[in-house]
Amino acid sequence: MNINWYQCYATFAVSMSVLISGMNFAWPSPSIPKLLEGTNTVKITSDEASWLAVMFLIGSIFGGLVAGRAINRFGRLKTILFSSASYIGAWIALAFANHVAILFSSRFLAGFTDSFAYTSVTMYVGEIADPHIRGFLGSYLAVTVIIGMLLVNALGLYLSVQTTALISISIPVLVVVMCFGLPESPYFYIMNGRNEEAIKSLNKFKKSDVVQAEFLRLKTSIDEEMKNKGRFVDIFQVPYYRKTLIILTTLRCAKQFVGISAITFYTDTIFSEMDSGISSEIWVILFTS
Repeated sequence: MNINWYQCYATFAVSMSVLISGMNFAWPSPSIPKLLEGTNTVKITSDEASWLAVMFLIGSIFGGLVAGRAINRFGRLKTILFSSASYIGAWIALAFANHVAILFSSRFLAGFTDSFAYTSVTMYVGEIADPHIRGFLGSYLAVTVIIGMLLVNALGLYLSVQTTALISISIPVLVVVMCFGLPESPYFYIMNGRNEEAIKSLNKFKKSDVVQAEFLRLKTSIDEEMKNKGRFVDIFQVPYYRKTLIILTTLRCAKQFVGISAITFYTDTIFSEMDSGISSEIWVILFTS
């Protein structure tokens, strides 16, 4: 397999945003028990803990409503960098929170940002990767989410909520550093009529002998796509789109109905109630591995 290592580096750099997504998703597992016990500067009730766990998902809903338009307007890479700055703000709020309202706001912000980060990263990787390694690079993003869940549990189980949050700030900072100098997606440039910049971007991601052919292929495809823009109602009226919507919705609902979110949010609590002779910390790390 002929691998373009610059594409791999770009994927690794932006995938750190997906790693943060995994960390935020699994954050309640090691943190909520500490907040309930009062070992943190803020002590919460069981009802507040329930709302704190799902606030991330509520934020994701609102973020999803605007993420698509923002990505197409500002670009995939700029959205990833914006997400990193927003993640930094969310972690800082968690680290220095002195009231439960700040915890709620931080979790909502993290969820809202997650919609931008996850969408922009998957689009960016899909648009810069060669077809023969696109699946490989795309699957790496799914692995990165799991790594993020493992990391936040490994940190949170043994460190305080504040210390975990402060350490976690380094990840979005790393994203900004690693993304410095990366070009925007050539697809985005062509879509906005910035052809010279698109060619410069392709020169970074593709071999020089295929840049012109790739540019013409993308431009033809995008021009055709722009001419035949669909309507929102087409999702329900066109059989192909309707079938796709049903499949995706069914799979997404099935994932939630099996309780994956609840298990992830309360992993430490669940294993703490087991009388197995093995510490809950070990079980949590094994589970998230």
